[in-house]
Order: sequence, then structure tokens, then C-alpha cells
Amino acid sequence: MKRRVFLSVTALALGSGCLNIGGTAEGFDSIADYEFTIYESSFDRTTDFPGPTEQPIVSFKPESKQVVVRGALFVGSSTCNKADLMDVSYSETSQTLTVKVGSTDTSSWFSGSCTGDESADAYRLVVTMKEQLPTTVRVKQTGTSVKSVTVRRP
Repeated sequence: MKRRVFLSVTALALGSGCLNIGGTAEGFDSIADYEFTIYESSFDRTTDFPGPTEQPIVSFKPESKQVVVRGALFVGSSTCNKADLMDVSYSETSQTLTVKVGSTDTSSWFSGSCTGDESADAYRLVVTMKEQLPTTVRVKQTGTSVKSVTVRRP
């Protein structure tokens, strides 16, 4: 009976978003919301995304209290890997927003084998702060190559 109660409570917590799996909880009192969008390798270069060998672009939107991060990274096989938001956290002490983007394996034993190509995904992350924009934003990309950028708000 105790096992059923534990499983029910765990399922309820997972379903309602009360359990945070992956990512850190630090600074979530200061972050109102965030949205991570992936654009596959055929993304339109006219939309102002950097290439997968270039640094991510960070911009600040004071009127909407948003930080926008645009980037691209090599993720591995186009059939088995995708860009993924690994972590977003905010330190109130240093007023620093830290973002980690990497590659995640989306294959399963149902899908069969992965292709041997090296694909790239572009991404956009929009973080909306509750009260004020961070002073510093640190972005770290991992995948087949590691890139980091630190940007201070003007």
C-alpha cells in the first residue's frame, strides 16, 4: 500500500510540474518564465542566428524584462540528437543569468539506428525576469564543441 501511495504522489508531482528534474532551482524566484525553441539545421540564416561555429548572441529587452539568447550548435546525428536546454539559473548575489545548452540523445530502441551525419540545430531562448534584467548573462554551449560567452548589459 505504501508503494502505491509513493507512486501516486510521485506521478502527481511530475504531472503538476512540482518536481524539478534537471536544471537548478537557484534564482527561480527571479525568473518569471522561459521559452526554448529549436530550429533544425535548415534554419533560415536571415533570421539573425549565428552559425554553429560562432558565438551565441545575447540581447536585452528592458521594456519586456526579457533576455534573448540565439545560437546554434552541432548536435550529432540528425535522426538521434537535438539541441536541449540543460540549465537556466539566476544568482541574485551577482545578478548573473547562467544558461547551458547542449545536445541530447533522442533515440530509442524503437527507432533503430542513427544516421552518421553531423547536424546542427539553431535555438532561441527567451527568459522573462520578474523584476529586473540581469547585469551579466553567461551562455555555455556543449555538444561536439564547447563555446562560452559572457555578456554584460549595457
